[in-house]
Formats: sequence, structure tokens, C-alpha cells
Amino acid sequence: MTCRVWRLSTLAGVAGLAGLMVLAGCNPLVELPGQGQPPDFYRLSPPSQDRGPSAIAPARVVLVETPSVPGELAGSDIAVRADDNRINFIDGARWTDRTPDLLRRYLVSALRRAGPIKGIDGREDIDIQADYRLRIDVERFYAEVHDTPRVDIRLTATLLRNGPVVLLADRVFSAERSADNKRAGAIVDAFDGAMDRITADLEAWLTAEMAPAP
Repeated sequence: MTCRVWRLSTLAGVAGLAGLMVLAGCNPLVELPGQGQPPDFYRLSPPSQDRGPSAIAPARVVLVETPSVPGELAGSDIAVRADDNRINFIDGARWTDRTPDLLRRYLVSALRRAGPIKGIDGREDIDIQADYRLRIDVERFYAEVHDTPRVDIRLTATLLRNGPVVLLADRVFSAERSADNKRAGAIVDAFDGAMDRITADLEAWLTAEMAPAP
């Protein structure tokens, strides 16, 4: 999968700077307008192909709530965990949105490709009656840049049935992916790969939990 990048500058030489991985502290410096190079913006790329037919019939509508994300990971900075468990950020690179909104839109887009599972946005489609609600609690969503840089994602998914609300099931999903190098683009590619694995497992789990009883 290929990450998407938007640049906010056309100055010559910026492309070379985008690849440098410089870690900033948890409290990034405030820059006045016009000072310093503008960041590159990245988004997660949902699976580009449909997963194929599912065992669910008819379609089930799942409302995806905004994920709960720890405060230190909830901004638009791309997080990196240091050896002493401090959370740092990649300098010069940002997600296109705050992490909770980024993940919600990613999951909605991925579920819309999942055949009879129809994901809808918990913030934007509030007037649509959904059969189920999907709640996501994120524990880890960061990179680690040791000898081999990698991405580590861990979250808990909770499936509820509407009308009246009933807790059906919950499950922990996790994935790790190595990055080719320590550049921001390679780190984002690893995030894409890890989320693709989690999404595939999540769709299979939802399919099993929502399948009609025999």
C-alpha cells in the first residue's frame, strides 16, 4: 500500500528534508508563522481492494464510534516511543487529522469495502439507524526506532447491538510491521501495513459475530 503525502511548500530542496527522521520532545516548540519548514502531511491508506463476499446476509450496518486514544497519542503528530517509554514525535511530519478521527475514517472506509458489512461514520451519519456499534479503545499506536524501526499497534474492539444496546463481544487486535528505514514515509508505510492486518482480522471477527445463527 502506498502512503499519500501532501506538501505545503514548493521551495526547492524541501523534498530532501522530508526524509530526515528527527525526533522532537513531547512538547514541540511553537513556531511563528513563516518560520521553519512546513510539515509533510500523511494519511493512512485503507485496503485498495474489496475483501470479497461475506457470510453475512443481508447487510449489517455498523456505526463506528470515534476511537478512544491515550492523550499523548491523540494529536496529529506521528508518535515514536523511546527506549525509556517516553513518547516523542517525528519532526516535520503530521497525520492529516487527529489520531482518533484518522482511525475512525480509516475504519469506516475499510468496512465499506467489506461486502455486506456497511460501516458508517459515528460523527457524520448520526441520522442513520445502525444495527450495531463498534467501539475502539487504542492502547498503542506508535513507531519504535531501534536498530530495526517498526510500528506497534494494539487496540480493543467492542461490538454492541442497538435497540436496546447489548454487549455482544470484544477482542484485542494487535499488529507489528517493520519499516524499511527511519524516514517518515517508510514509517507511514509500516503503519499502513499494520492497520491492513488489523482490519482484515477485525472484518473476519465482525463477520463471525454478526453471522445469522444456524
